[in-house]
Amino acid sequence: MAITAQMVKELRLKTGAGMMDCKKALKETDGNMEAAIDFLRKKGLSSAAKKAGRSTNEGVIKVLIQDEKAIILEMNCETDFVARTDDFLGAVDAIAQKMLDGNIEDTENLPTEIDDIRKAAIGKLGENMTIARAQILNKEENDMFAEYIHMGGKIGVLVQFEVAAAANEEAMQEAGKNVAMHIAATAPLAVTQADIDAEVVEKEKNIYREQGKNEGKPEHIVEKIIVGRLKKYFAEVCLVEQQYVKNPDQ
Repeated sequence: MAITAQMVKELRLKTGAGMMDCKKALKETDGNMEAAIDFLRKKGLSSAAKKAGRSTNEGVIKVLIQDEKAIILEMNCETDFVARTDDFLGAVDAIAQKMLDGNIEDTENLPTEIDDIRKAAIGKLGENMTIARAQILNKEENDMFAEYIHMGGKIGVLVQFEVAAAANEEAMQEAGKNVAMHIAATAPLAVTQADIDAEVVEKEKNIYREQGKNEGKPEHIVEKIIVGRLKKYFAEVCLVEQQYVKNPDQ
């Protein structure tokens, strides 16, 4: 099979290996791209493979809203410098679009066409990159989406909310954005008390029980302490019970 310059370029983008090494790998594998990638990895020439174990503590959160569905995606890299490059952000955009189109949330078992975008960005920018997590939301009747991105993508929020059919859309979008901004500032664990895992609640109760005992309180007082402190806990971690950051009186 004839090895074209375009094939060599594609393999180089995916692996970060040198041009001559890519050309040789394609010749050895008769132009089979996946086999050529494996060939380079076996030879220790694929920079994407070499970088796979390096920590990815930077990156961005991307929100993409399209028609009746939306995705929030976190993609990481090694440095803040790379996280701000057009090449990295372009890869994030392309991955978010393909994941949304395919209704893909599983970041552990990505289709080849999506993972190839990640590998190409690794090869071009020279850093390890991982797709950390993703979630897709689908609209139901009278639903709307709102988003808020803070600090250039360091914090990202996607909110889905139901509104009355006759509600003013512009006003509801503004309200939704304000809720998203509030979430970005306070990082609630859940929307309501009912959404908090029972094990988490029980753990808090046990902590308050031990605190009461250590303070020398009698048993019947300890139980009252648990109720009071649990109420305060819910007010801090449940969205609808939190004080609104723009106006703590609300």
